[in-house]
Amino acid sequence: MFLDYVPLLRVMRDLQSIPRGQPPDFNGNKRFRQYLRTIFDYDRKVCKLPPLLAMNPMGKDHVTALLDDYLAMDADDIGARAAAEAAAHLTDVPGVFKVGLVVCDDLMGVGTNRYQCEFAYRFGSDLRRSGNSPRKVFRWLKDIWLQGVLWSSEAASERAVREC
Repeated sequence: MFLDYVPLLRVMRDLQSIPRGQPPDFNGNKRFRQYLRTIFDYDRKVCKLPPLLAMNPMGKDHVTALLDDYLAMDADDIGARAAAEAAAHLTDVPGVFKVGLVVCDDLMGVGTNRYQCEFAYRFGSDLRRSGNSPRKVFRWLKDIWLQGVLWSSEAASERAVREC
């Protein structure tokens, strides 16, 4: 298995540096528009960075502080080393995947239910019940991604990065 680690923490931090607008008026919100431009290509037919769909684009200051903590400890480097170690153990498994870390806001993110999210991340969603086939879902993706989820309710730590 080949794992290509993509550093996403700086991308999330750069998005956090854009002032938040007032929900629900997302049309005039610079941060939300930049979030969409970052994730999707120019014509919105391909999702370039699907792990960022799990972040709260309207995250508050606690998310910014957590991202600063992870950046200070160089969590993307820790994640890259963990991905390389995992790939070394999985050399007999076929596949090419991109890997990235994302901060999910389960502390103050109104729409994030950690238990539901963790279940879906670990076991996948039921595509048959939703009426979508994997072919329909994957047509929006240029690459297949694996994401490590860091939760805003937990302090930044090397252990959290390595275990997710």
